[in-house]
Amino acid sequence: GVFDDVGEFYKIALVFPEALAYVDKYVAEAGSHESGHSLGLWHDGVTNVTDYYYGQGDWAPTMGVGYYRNITQWSKGDYANPSNTQDDLQVMLSYGLAYRTDDYGNNTGNASNITVSGNSISTAGIIERTGDVDFFKFNSGAGDLSINVDVAYVGASLDAEATLYDGNGQILVTQNGPGLATSLTASVPGGTYYLSVRGVGAGNPMTDGYSNYGSLGQYYVSGTITGTTNNPPVISASANPASGGVPLTVQFSSEGSSDPDGGSLTYLWNFG
Repeated sequence: GVFDDVGEFYKIALVFPEALAYVDKYVAEAGSHESGHSLGLWHDGVTNVTDYYYGQGDWAPTMGVGYYRNITQWSKGDYANPSNTQDDLQVMLSYGLAYRTDDYGNNTGNASNITVSGNSISTAGIIERTGDVDFFKFNSGAGDLSINVDVAYVGASLDAEATLYDGNGQILVTQNGPGLATSLTASVPGGTYYLSVRGVGAGNPMTDGYSNYGSLGQYYVSGTITGTTNNPPVISASANPASGGVPLTVQFSSEGSSDPDGGSLTYLWNFG
């Protein structure tokens, strides 16, 4: 019954690259748009103006015309005078599409370890749904670090924001843009750090910008840190009193112990 549906929704999505001059972005945009029809979506237009909205600023809705904008996203009509206020993501869910499984933890408590090789860090992930935040954890020595967050090369819809936190979860620096990719730099003491990546909006959705609703998709993290020498901890153990008759209550203390690289310590007493 694929070809029996001649209404607004087409059960099969066809894209003809030769009609799009074989331009990668155009093919990606058309593929997303036509797949949207297969999943219950109507065109995004402007009331009394056009059935196909060409967008504003750097942005256009996927179900409008996105060939000529740097960023195209699923929409829920959150721009001025929309002819269609479908919640694209919710409609596609109702037609059988499912969200990808969340790939990383969403806070410092369940952050994933980032891949470290020498002085380099790298990882990749996906912002699967509106409001998703991915957290990563790594150790760095004292010095400068530089982190880049790149997005999909063709047809990107993610506007990435990166935030660096110290070992206590306090924000050190947040960076977004310009453009869809982002980067940040910081001079830090040695220790544990966290990096978060999320999708954000830009500007005013009613005039020249867009919300974070459709800021979804792939990202790639790369960067350099100051290598960690992983010096052994400085151990200080004391007992009070140090001697006496049995039975004897003794208070043991590790006060004065520290990690010269700035990391956190765990403790295990062994009285065997």
